[in-house]
Amino acid sequence: MFALALTATQVLIADDESSKTDVNRCIMMAYLSERENVVEQVDSLCLQLFDTWCDTRSVTPLAYLLRCWPLTDSAPGALRRVGETMRYLRRHHGDQLDAYGFQALCEMADLIDELIERPAGTVRLMAVGEVPE
Repeated sequence: MFALALTATQVLIADDESSKTDVNRCIMMAYLSERENVVEQVDSLCLQLFDTWCDTRSVTPLAYLLRCWPLTDSAPGALRRVGETMRYLRRHHGDQLDAYGFQALCEMADLIDELIERPAGTVRLMAVGEVPE
């Protein structure tokens, strides 16, 4: 039923293929869980820090970031590794961070703490048309 509603929405909003893809992406983003949204925020912060540190040639922060990022998955262990690595960077090499970098690392720590305290639940994937038990 969800697939039919999604397809009907796409047809009503967009006629060409590229627009349908964009609409599909927007609709699917609306259905991300809160946890997935927070993981996406952490990943986005990492990307912003990566770009900033590459532009400013900040070798030490980049070395720490690349030890734990890009994320291979959103499991608590991978997120914990990012959090611990970035905390260590903030504590022991804070003199190499600008105000934006320090603030971003603090925000990231808060997001990761929120995720670790609320680990991912088990999800059972269902085929289209399958009725939940």
